[in-house]
Amino acid sequence: MQSIRSGLSLRITLLTATLITLVVGALTAYSYGRLYKQVEEKFGWTLEHIAKTAAIRIAGEDHDRIREAGDEQRPEFARIRDYLAGVMRENDLTTETIYTFHASPSGNLTFGVMLHESPFVGDYYPVPETNMALVKEALAGSSRYTRLYSDEHGSWISGYAPIRHSDGTVIGLLAVDYKVDRFISELEQEVLMNLMAGLVFVIAGVALSYRLARQISHPIERLNVAAQGIMNENYDVSLEVRGQDEVSQLTRSFNSMASSLKERLLMLRYVPRHTKEMIRKTIDHEIDPGGERKEVLIFFSDVRGFTHFSQNHYPEQVIQTLNDLLGLQGDIIEKHGGYVDKFVGDEVVAIFEGSAPERVRSGLLAATEIQACFAERAAAASADQVWQALQVGIGLSMGDVVMGSMGSASRQDYTVIGDNVNLAARLCSGAGAGEILLSSNVYRVSEADGEINERMEISLKGLGKIKGFLQRMHICTARLRGTA
Repeated sequence: MQSIRSGLSLRITLLTATLITLVVGALTAYSYGRLYKQVEEKFGWTLEHIAKTAAIRIAGEDHDRIREAGDEQRPEFARIRDYLAGVMRENDLTTETIYTFHASPSGNLTFGVMLHESPFVGDYYPVPETNMALVKEALAGSSRYTRLYSDEHGSWISGYAPIRHSDGTVIGLLAVDYKVDRFISELEQEVLMNLMAGLVFVIAGVALSYRLARQISHPIERLNVAAQGIMNENYDVSLEVRGQDEVSQLTRSFNSMASSLKERLLMLRYVPRHTKEMIRKTIDHEIDPGGERKEVLIFFSDVRGFTHFSQNHYPEQVIQTLNDLLGLQGDIIEKHGGYVDKFVGDEVVAIFEGSAPERVRSGLLAATEIQACFAERAAAASADQVWQALQVGIGLSMGDVVMGSMGSASRQDYTVIGDNVNLAARLCSGAGAGEILLSSNVYRVSEADGEINERMEISLKGLGKIKGFLQRMHICTARLRGTA
């Protein structure tokens, strides 16, 4: 009995201590992150502003003449150096924290003008990996500041601004650094104080939770003894109820359960054996996986040119673009009464249900609206070329499929399978950019629908051999009337 009480008390105490520790840790982490970001933003914005303002006054033609060792003897070097010294004094910088760069043809940076006692014009500067993207943006013409980064000399924040020729061409960068070791040290000390205060709360919480746990463990112990009696088929149990709290309510429920179990034990004597087995299987969820045969319209779409696009853009841009493309299609499909079955890479699989005319009309309206929307955006894309480079091919098929939960015991998916699913996928693969291909059964239903024929132009493309199907099939195309 003592072990039961001690075990429960220990678990409640540990849980309370864990929760308090997590809360204290989360608050400390939030406070640290907020202050850390404030340091970055405060110094970063200031350094970017200094660099941007100072870079405007540096003549790009003068800076372009300072490329290699020995150029520090040029009068242009002296002019820029004197100017940087004035910027340093006005902004409380040091001689090591303001300097200029040249960009080599290979994309690397080399030093230009600096305030150091011994100049090192033309030496290679290894850009920290975390700053590489910002440096590239600055070389493209936009001033930027870095997040806090560290090297062998300490912790820094830097601001970069482009140096331009008189014609506006970027020929170098002005860099302004600031060492923030002292601020980081103060920030860490404040976090340490917060953690120490949190430790006091943890200790107090543990003491209070252990006392509460001991008050709970005794009635739980009584319930445990009674439950063991029921396991031994002793249903004549009636525990004393003390108080009105949750444990008391549980005790009342336990007494009621014991009485009901006694009644059910008597009732089971009158229930046949096969009925008991069926009840057991129902309780144990022993249900065989299966499916339901349905007639639906299957919609497949695939983005053309996306593989080439993904190879020539950053992963973040690829994901954002893919989300835009798939989101647009998903919204249109839902608008016309369909639902997306799955996204497979840059492919959309959707289902349209209802009567044959309803699902054909809905599927065709969704497909043509998607193509029209892509065409409109491509025509309007002036600066953003994504909608010109990426279009979709769509395939529609209709017929019997099997819908149901499929997979393993630990992972299942409710989806569709069947020849008509494969046919829609093959039609999608054969559809060109901006094209909609239909199976013959979709064409036959659409041919008899006046609304479809009024809004769309559906024509027979010809007989084609579809991979995976023995016989040649009629393939049709669909498009909105008035479109090319």
